Order: sequence, then structure tokens, then C-alpha cells
Amino acid sequence: TFDSKSDMFGDRIPVHLRGSSEPGPSTKTVAGEVETLIVKLDATLGKGDRAYISHQEIIFGKGLGMIEKKESVKVGDVQKFHVLKLTSFKGGQGT
Repeated sequence: TFDSKSDMFGDRIPVHLRGSSEPGPSTKTVAGEVETLIVKLDATLGKGDRAYISHQEIIFGKGLGMIEKKESVKVGDVQKFHVLKLTSFKGGQGT
């Protein structure tokens, strides 16, 4: 957990971050079956109606890096949801 203040658009705003991680299940990917790590991050920048609120769940694959990221973002009455997924992988030398 991290609580502080930061300068944004000429204002001093509160910043709150809370993260966690845990081993995930083995998952089939474009590069084969891999062990995973699930990382969750909740962030709030600002307060009240103008606060930026983000909830992220990121899945990392052993030897691959990020294989999926789901993010929900809310600012005022506007809410967006984004998903990024690994769609191809070309191994480097020695893989």
C-alpha cells in the first residue's frame, strides 16, 4: 500500500495505490503451457467526482512476461474496460 500526494494539472492530489500478487494456475499460451503470476493493482488519483480510479489484473507467464492485462478505469460517470492479450511470441536466442 502506498499513500501520498502528487502534483497533477497544477493541483496537489492524493494518490493511493494498493497491490497484491499470488501464484496463478498453469495456463496455455501461444508459446505453450506456462506457470503464471497474478498481480492486482488498485489506484486512486484525486478525490470526489474527479477521481481517477483504476483496477488492474495482470497475468505474467514464466519466461514470457505479461500475457494478459484487464483494466477497469472510472473517472466521474465515465467507465472504460480494456483487455490486452499476448497474441504471438517469438523466442529469443537459447529458447
